[in-house]
This record gives sequence, structure tokens and C-alpha cells, in this order.
Amino acid sequence: MTSREPLAIAGEAVFRVPSLGLPDADRLADVISLGGHESVELFVDRARSVKSTFAITDANALSVAKLCVQLEGMPLAIELAASRLNALTVEQIAVRLDDRLSLLTIGRRTALERHQTLFAAIDWSYNLLTEPEKILFRRLAVFSGSWTLDAAEAVCAGAGVDKRNVLDLTSGLVDKSLVLSEERDGHLRYRFMVTLREYAYKRLTQTEEGEGLTRRHAEFFEALVAEAEPQLVSTEQKAGLARLNADYDNIRAVLGWTSKTDVEMGLGLAGAMCRFWYMRGYWEEGRQWLDTMLSAPDAHDFTTPRVKALNEAALLAGKRDDLAASRSFAEEALALSRVTGDRCETASALNCLAIVAGKESDFALARSFLEESLAIRRELGDRGPIVATLTNVGIVAYRQGEYEAARSLFDETLATSREVGDKHRIAAALLNRADIARRMGDLVLARSLVEEALALAKDMDDRTLTPHALNALGDLAGRQGNYAGARALLTEALAVSRALGDRRLITDQLLSLSVVADEDATARSLLEESLGISRETGDRLATAEALNCLGAVMARESDHVTARSLYEQSLAICRRIGAKDGIAQSLSGLADVARLQGDHVLALSLYRQSAAIWADLGEKLEWPHALDCMAMVLHALGRDHRAVPLWSAADALRRRIGLPRPRYEADEHDRLISAARVTLGSDRFGAAWAVGLATAIDRMLTMVLEDAPAPGSRDTP
Repeated sequence: MTSREPLAIAGEAVFRVPSLGLPDADRLADVISLGGHESVELFVDRARSVKSTFAITDANALSVAKLCVQLEGMPLAIELAASRLNALTVEQIAVRLDDRLSLLTIGRRTALERHQTLFAAIDWSYNLLTEPEKILFRRLAVFSGSWTLDAAEAVCAGAGVDKRNVLDLTSGLVDKSLVLSEERDGHLRYRFMVTLREYAYKRLTQTEEGEGLTRRHAEFFEALVAEAEPQLVSTEQKAGLARLNADYDNIRAVLGWTSKTDVEMGLGLAGAMCRFWYMRGYWEEGRQWLDTMLSAPDAHDFTTPRVKALNEAALLAGKRDDLAASRSFAEEALALSRVTGDRCETASALNCLAIVAGKESDFALARSFLEESLAIRRELGDRGPIVATLTNVGIVAYRQGEYEAARSLFDETLATSREVGDKHRIAAALLNRADIARRMGDLVLARSLVEEALALAKDMDDRTLTPHALNALGDLAGRQGNYAGARALLTEALAVSRALGDRRLITDQLLSLSVVADEDATARSLLEESLGISRETGDRLATAEALNCLGAVMARESDHVTARSLYEQSLAICRRIGAKDGIAQSLSGLADVARLQGDHVLALSLYRQSAAIWADLGEKLEWPHALDCMAMVLHALGRDHRAVPLWSAADALRRRIGLPRPRYEADEHDRLISAARVTLGSDRFGAAWAVGLATAIDRMLTMVLEDAPAPGSRDTP
């Protein structure tokens, strides 16, 4: 026997009849995947009773699947939807489901009246409720998505519903299948099926309770967000994110309501939500809410929440590469905060302006903003914001090639973040520190740091940092010769970044993918996309990097004129912005072109200029390639006795740091080594090779830059 609710008699065993099985929401358009789902089978069966030729095809499969999912497997709703096929297509029915209570009517004439329309079926159930149950049922329609018992008690109690009875009344609605209960991460939450919420909301609009209920709903979630905000920068970060995520539909509803009726509350709520938006990757949505609140007619009347909202808008605009808007928001926040004396927001505005200046490669201006921001934050003593500013100081140092200074700053930010327990900042510091380790040639440490960062980011579902970590792992895999693994990691990272809209990170991933591409044509396509994006965003360093990589592809394809032009463009940009590593790469590329065209004297001079920069930076990861290149030119000049020690020193360093030779260099390297062995003879070759192994790598680099012979080697062939 089935019943609307348990009978509460001895020996009764309750089995809740579930909704019909639904297609996988991630494979809605796959015709094959629709077979075997109860909801789809019922729809097809009832559809054929109305239209005998009906069948699922590639053209209507997506609409059938969406319809069944939207109706949440409710048999009566599916039957009524199928009955409409005498006048509408499946696609038209799916589109019209926003008003399902009006659409889903005219069922079987022989059925009971309450089974002839969806509204009548729900109405029959509603009329059997007690008055307190009816009141609670319709008031619960104020919630979007799901809700907790605490929320129902705070928002829906009063005027006919005693707070102490909300639990029992809710349980009764669950027993009658009018409300669903679900356990998520150890917490019980409630929700309506969409159709039932639509009915409940219509009932609510027939009363005068709506306005007051909506305000109580807004105030409850305003308080929830205020309580969760400090958790997002503490050891309770994961719990805070989960809490906001669970109630995000409700928070969205409150944002929409406040944007029209209470802008002061809306500004405060949007400002408090920014860190959630940032970590969850909702940059565009967050930016839109902030823009909406800030542009409201009376938004300028509420200075305190406006200043914070401006700073948060500056942050998200910067992540979306709208640097002009980011600067405008931050400048207004700076001016307002100086007037009000809000030093916390003054420091935030300065930090935002520094980020914009850094992205535009104006490092002197960025440092100026950061020094003032850091001074204020140290005075205020809040360690989280101090870490944020120190991180940006480190990034500026890193981008200017000051790796030791950057390493010290990143070590400090990592230690402080661990003390505070802010996992987002811990992961960010780990990734920054890993960049330094990679540059310094410690690939083992770099991988360890990135893996820890990725684990933290995934545990937190931190969508901002996850693609950074995947990109870093992919880059390391490629450098260590695991090209297939690198492509898999970088492809995953690129997909996440495209969904996120992080165009600056997309350019990095396209660059990294180009290095491990199977074919030069693929690499060229990836680089052209990267170059286009970096030019659109105004990222001059990324533009220079793309030009250098594209130059390397052109050189491999023997288009030396184009390759030289690309390298020269990159060199000009890097000199203009003071990017030492970019200058070194450009000079090395120009040297490659000169060598390939037979101008070995020019090539050696350019290689030495490039190597001198790598030596000054301490960037050991580039030293083996620099030594190999200078050895190739010395070999071409007939100075194999000088070339062989460089080759052996480069090989030894590659083995020590786990850096195999790039595959497109391997054949030429082996051929030249063999030729040098023939020229020198086995004994002299072996002696020269031993010299390279016996000489410290930094000493070897210094000697070749000074054009001095290695110790123990003769200066004449």
C-alpha cells in the first residue's frame, strides 16, 4: 500500500518512493546515455500514446533529457508534459517549463480530477495540511536552493508558526513528500522540488507576508556571510567556504533583492563575499554584483561599505584584465579612505594600485605603492594583509630578476601563512617559492612544493590556484622530458583557466603547451593564440615571451628572417620594461639565428651576453643550454678543445638537477659531439671532457664569458 505520509502504526515500515531515474546531467546530449533511465522511458511511452511516431533523435535528445531533469523525475509531471506533444515539440515544452504549473494541464480525462493537472495534484495535497503546516510550507518558498532548520526557524517562525514547532512542522512536510531532506557533509538540509517551490511561492504571493519575510531572509544571510568572512582567512577556511557554497543560491537571491531595495546592505554583502568569489573562481559574477551595487543611484551615500566594495571590485577587475577599471576603482577607494581615515582600506587600495602597476611593468611605481601599504599594515598588525603585500613585493622582485630577495620574501609569507592557517595563502606562497626553486635549478624541491600546493588547492576546491599548480607541474614535467604527462597536466590546467577566464594564466599555459607540442605547426598555433591574448591584455612580458617562443619555432623551420624579427621585437620590449630574463632569452634567440646563418663570431658574442645575464641572476636552469650553445659555436670555429669541456660541464649539471636535453636539440648535440671526438681523437677528447667534469660549473661559466681556457686544457688545438 502507498500513502501520502506514514500512518504511525505499530509494525509500519516506511519506504519512500523515489523519483524516477534521471539522465546524467553532464551527458544530456548523448542519445546513447538516455537509454535505461526510468524518467526517459516514461516520457517516451506517454509521448507515443499522443504521437505514435515519436522517437528520441540527435535533434531532440538534449531537450528530452533537460525536460526530465527539470521535472526531477516526477511521474505525473512527465505524463502531463508528454500530453502536450499534440501541440508542441519537445523543444518548445522544455523552453516553457518556467511556468510549469500552467503548462502541465489537461491530463487523462478518465483520471481523478487531482491527477488531471499538476496544480490540482499539489493543491489537493496542500489542502490536507494543517494551518501551521500551510503557513510554513508557503513561507519556505522564500528560500532559493536549500536551507537549514536554523534558517527556517529564524526566517519563517512567527504569526501562526511557533519557533519551537518548526522542527515538527518541517518533519511533517518531509513525511508528506512536500519537502525533501538531504544530508550533506554531516549536515541536514531541506529543499523543494522545483515544481513544489513554484506552487508554494504562488501561495506566498497571495498573502501580505512577502515583503517582511524577504527582509528577514536577507538579514539572516547577511549575518551568515558576516560570520563566514573572517573564516576565509583562518584555519576555518574550508568550513567557511563550504558554508557559503551551501547557501550560495540564497545569497544570490539576497544580492538581487538588495540591489533594488537596500543598497547599503547590498554593498556590505558584496564586499564581504569577494574572497569567496575570488577563491571559487566566480570572478565575472562577483564583478557584476559589485558593479551593480556601486552604480546604484544612492550608492555614494554609504561611504564605509562603498570603500570596501571599491577595493574588492578593483581586485576582481584586475583578475579579469580590466586594468583601467581596476585602477579607477582603487583610486576612488584610496581617495575616500583617506577622507574617512580608514587606514585598512587605504592599505588595500594601495595594494590594488601596486598590482595594476606591476601588471603594466611599472615596477618603480608598484614598489612605491607597496611600501606605503606595507607600512600601514605593519602598523595595524593584521598578519593576513601583511602577507598579501609582502607577496606582491616578492612578485615585483621576482619579475625584476631579484631571485634571492624574492625567495626571502616568499619564505616569510609561507611561514606567516602557516601560522595563520590560511590555506589559500599557504598554497600561493608554495607556488611562488617553487618558481624560485625551479629558476635556481632545484627541480626536486620545486615539484615537492607544487604538489603540496595542488593538494591544498584541490582540498579547498580553490579554483583560482588549482590551474596555477597544474600549470607549474606540467611545466616541470615537460622540462624533465615527460612530454605526454606535461600535455595532460597543461591541457587540464588550460580547460580550468578558460572556464575561469584567467587570460594571463591562459597565455602561460599556451606557452608551456607549445614547448611540449608534438609538431611545430601545433606549437605555432598555440603561440599565436597566446600572443594575441597577451597583446589584448597589455601584458608586455607575456607578449615578449610569446615572441621569443614563436621565434624559436620559426628558426627551427629555417625562416631566419622572421625569427630574427620576432626576437628583436621581444628584446625591445624586455629592455623597455627591464625584464632581465626576457633580455637573456631574446639575445640567445638572436644568437641561434646568427649561428644557423653561419655568423659564428656574432653568435658567440650574443650567447656570452645572454649567459652573463643568466649568471648574474643565478638562474641555473638556463646554464646548461647556455654552455651547450657556446660549445656549438666554438666547435664551428674549430676550437673543439674549448668546446668539449663546456659540453661535459653542461651534461654534468643536467644530470645533477634532473634536466634532460630538449628533444629537438638531442640529435644535433650527439652529431657535434661525435664530430669533435673524431677531430680531437679519443685521448684528447677524453682529457677535455674530464676538464669539464672537474671544473666547478660557476667557474666554467665565468671562464667562457672571459674567453679564458679551462684549467688543464691547452689554448691551441
